[in-house]
Amino acid sequence: MTPLALAPTKSRARHRRVALPGGLLLLWCAPLPAQLVPPMTVSTISRTAEWIGTGTVAGVESRWDAAHTTIRSFVTLTALATHKGNAPTDGRIVLRFDGGQVGRDRIAVSGMPSLQKGRRYLLFVAHNGTAVSPIVGYHQGLFEITTELGKEVLRNPFGQVLAGIRDDRFVLVAPPIAKKDRAPAPTIASIDHTVVPAAPDVDAREREQVAAAKTRIAAPLAELAATRAARIPAGVPAASPPPSSGGVSRVAPAIRDAAPIVLAPGQDRGQRLGVRDLLTQIR
Repeated sequence: MTPLALAPTKSRARHRRVALPGGLLLLWCAPLPAQLVPPMTVSTISRTAEWIGTGTVAGVESRWDAAHTTIRSFVTLTALATHKGNAPTDGRIVLRFDGGQVGRDRIAVSGMPSLQKGRRYLLFVAHNGTAVSPIVGYHQGLFEITTELGKEVLRNPFGQVLAGIRDDRFVLVAPPIAKKDRAPAPTIASIDHTVVPAAPDVDAREREQVAAAKTRIAAPLAELAATRAARIPAGVPAASPPPSSGGVSRVAPAIRDAAPIVLAPGQDRGQRLGVRDLLTQIR
């Protein structure tokens, strides 16, 4: 097998082992959380990738490292089609991911993409063999190649379908929400009930109840206001209200401008990008 010549990078994973009663070993991994990985623009993903191509998962194997301190999973891809980078001479690539399961020992890494045997993917790969995830942007450079209504489509690890590229950002369509079967609501005829006629002065009674409630609430509020006023020394100005945000987003512009655009069901016009469509646009 010809390994990819990929540049090393420092892994941010931390590992800890704890011995439990009965000889059971609990081991977990705390890498950089997936939700903290900043979104990347399409051009950045393409530029960062050392290898871009498609491949079919021929096998997935998890095993302990040499020091027996962590578990890693190795995904073998065959039937490769290389778009960027060096094509392996033996026609396969092995990608290394942190996490996996060996026997009863398991390490689950939050947000780590999972590649399934027999499925085909479009991948943007960088730092394979040294990074926590060899997929550019942790999971952002991975799409499963599937079909929808007889047409090839690309689906990200969250089930969202790629509809296009806009302003250097992926345009995605959220997966449909499964409808839950609900029991029919009971009708009046199906409920045992007794009709009680309203009192002739029901409106007057309602007005009296509302007025009484206002009186009960007003007295404690007035007492509280008087107590607070007595505690404030003379001449001390009242605090000014906090400044208005003015509707300014708290999201950093760089992150907001790179985040994928997710279309609501009503915004979906049915456009989909396949492998060739996407690769043509990122040349």
